[in-house]
Order: sequence, then C-alpha cells, then structure tokens
Amino acid sequence: MPLNDESILNLPFLHIRKCEDRNPVLIEADYTGPVRCPHCESVQLRKKCPFVRRVRHESIGERLVWLILRGYKYLCRGCGRYFRQRFEGLLPYQRATEPFRNEVCQDHHDGICQRQLARRTGLGSATIERWYHRFLTRKMAERKNAPCPRVLGIDEHFFTRKDGYATTFCDLQHHRVYDVVLGRSEAALESYLAKLPDKHRVRVVCIDLSSSYREIVRRHFPRAQIVADRFHVMRLIGHTIHQLWRQLDPVQSRNRGLRSLLRRRADRLEPDQAQNLGRYLQAHPAIEALYCFKQELWELLRRRDSILRLVGRGFGSSWPVSSNSKKPPCPAWSR
Repeated sequence: MPLNDESILNLPFLHIRKCEDRNPVLIEADYTGPVRCPHCESVQLRKKCPFVRRVRHESIGERLVWLILRGYKYLCRGCGRYFRQRFEGLLPYQRATEPFRNEVCQDHHDGICQRQLARRTGLGSATIERWYHRFLTRKMAERKNAPCPRVLGIDEHFFTRKDGYATTFCDLQHHRVYDVVLGRSEAALESYLAKLPDKHRVRVVCIDLSSSYREIVRRHFPRAQIVADRFHVMRLIGHTIHQLWRQLDPVQSRNRGLRSLLRRRADRLEPDQAQNLGRYLQAHPAIEALYCFKQELWELLRRRDSILRLVGRGFGSSWPVSSNSKKPPCPAWSR
C-alpha cells in the first residue's frame, strides 16, 4: 500500500507542500479538509486573510519535527462571526499536536524522567508534568467504564504510611492491572465494589487465604469460583509439612542445613546435596513419603495454565491436569 501524506504525518486532511531535511525537520503542510463554522456548523463561509501556525509534531527517529500549517481566517455568513480554521489533531491555542503530546507522555510513562525528556525535546519540566496529568486523566476516564475481567485477581499491598494498605484488582487473563483502590477491608471497598460495572462477567477470582477477601467475593461476585493463590497455598503446605517433620524427628528438624534441603525443589539440588538428603530420607521412610508428596503437590500447583484451562472447560469443580504431563520430580533414593 503506497504511503500518503496522512499516513506520514499521522494527521488527516494535510498535504505536504515542502519538507526541509535537517534537525529539526521543518514540514510545511496545507489543510485540504472540509471547513465549517465552529459556532453554527454552517458551510456558508467567506475566506478572509491567511495565517500560519508553527507547532511541534511527533519525532522522526531521533530528529525533532516542526509542523508549519497554513490556513485561513473565515467569516460565517450564517451567524456573522469570525473564526480561524481548525486542524484535526491540533487543539485551539496549543503549540503541539496531539500525536507529539502522546509521544512525550508515553515516554514519561515508560520510565524516562522529566529532566531527560525536557533536555531531549526542548520543553519545560512543568509542561511535561501538565501534559502527563492530562494523559493520566484521559486514561482513567477510559478505564472508568471498562467491564470487569472474567478472571480477576485480588491482592493487597502496603501503599503509604499515611494511607495504609491498598487493594489491587488484576486482569489475569490479559496480564494487566485493572484498578488500585485504597483499603483492604470490606467496609473500605464497599463503595467501590457496589459501583463496579458488569460484575456478573467474573467467573474466576484468585485471592490469598484471607477470610475477608473470601467474604467479599461471595457477596459481590456470586457467580465466580474462588481459586486460592498458589504462592499462599504452597507456603501453607510447606509450613504444615514442617510441623509434621518436627513431630517425627524433633532433633534433626532443628538442623538449619537439613531444613534448607527439605524446602528446596528436588530438581534444583546439587549432586552432593541430593546425596546428603537421600541418606537422611533412607533412614526416615515417613519423612521421605512426606517429601515425595510435597514435590508432587507442588508440581501440580506450579502449573501456570491451570486457571486458563479451568476457564476453557467451563469452570468445573475438577482441577484440570494434562494427561501427557510428566511425572513430578521426586527422587527415588536407592536402598
């Protein structure tokens, strides 16, 4: 498909008249689109005097771009008002096009600091800050009415010392953050969850072992299936097995080196570590059975596609396990 002026400039109804290939690049363009009165939408216009607008435009590689637009001042025969010609992608009284503002805001959003952006683009730090606030406001407005994801993840994290904890809602199916709300109790999240749109779409909610989150899901997402977070389940299993080990062998359970070996995955042990652990497990068959059971259970919980397979199978009660999956790595100690 051949390129035209609109695809090059990323702005509609513009025809490139002249382009000076230097740094910064100067592009002169004429507006060729329809013109209407901004007050009464009339097309009965009288062309008066021409004018020129010099604005910043999105960069071409590492080179800055200045866009020189030529337009006209008009007299509307319908309402009798004068107005200057408007350009698509350029707001009134602005010195930069919307593509350039989005470029600067996206660079700042990706981690480039204001000082470096100001040095690169020739803008002021206050200008970048003002543009970025407007960028975030628009992004928040776009997400305000976004429907709830089908696979929702809920977790808490410490926010600030003043505000305390915050709750993060994640779209686990598309791997992105849905929203962040201050508070972690049901009373703090009540007003937010009551206004949440399309809660009936949620089919799976992944949470930790918190009883408060479980009650929140049962009340606000009655059609969703609760799935415990693998990290907390694995930690609880490890803690339970360690308590059983302390009952079976109170003396060796205090050995920090041996305790570290029992907590590791079998496929991550060094050869000498596997031999030391094997000699101990040979002398304690009950602890060996616990260790093999933990390895098999952890291998099942480490499957990253379990929730997605659960979604694809219609959210049944059975946990999906692939038939051709390999046996979990449990060491077979020679006797």
